[in-house]
Amino acid sequence: MSTATADTTAVIHAHVHAIIEMLLQKRRLKQGVAITAGDPLDAAGLTNLARAATGSQTDVIHLQFATSSAGQFGLTGINVAAPRDNRCYVYQACRLWMPEDGSRAVIIPQAFVRGHFRLSPSQILHVDGKPKGSVTEGVQRADARLQGLLRRGRFLAEGLDIHGVAQAA
Repeated sequence: MSTATADTTAVIHAHVHAIIEMLLQKRRLKQGVAITAGDPLDAAGLTNLARAATGSQTDVIHLQFATSSAGQFGLTGINVAAPRDNRCYVYQACRLWMPEDGSRAVIIPQAFVRGHFRLSPSQILHVDGKPKGSVTEGVQRADARLQGLLRRGRFLAEGLDIHGVAQAA
């Protein structure tokens, strides 16, 4: 983050843990997937994300954080970069979606993009078709679940390596 503080780092830390739990439940991430967090990405940032994913042959979920006009710092979007077949597919403005039964959340891309994404411990899987049920209600369930996990605050003490990297001017 360009102006990271202890508070913003704690918010990011908690979000990363909560989102991993929502996407994987009790499973743990393995080599092949990285979750990054930082400022919203412009076209150059998305290009660099794709290059990094391709160069490392690692699927990347980038969580975007910013301060709202109301002064609240938080998650503003999700980008997915998936290197496949000598290309890197980048999806921006994705959202978390949760089924009615409260099982694992998935990532849904914008409405005009086919399918959705399920996170396995070692890769991002593209699933053809949108999840069954209302997109709006699923996004609301996911947001409520995320907020509930964040309110519990249990993620702040768990071990997660966060490396602050200054953004180039």
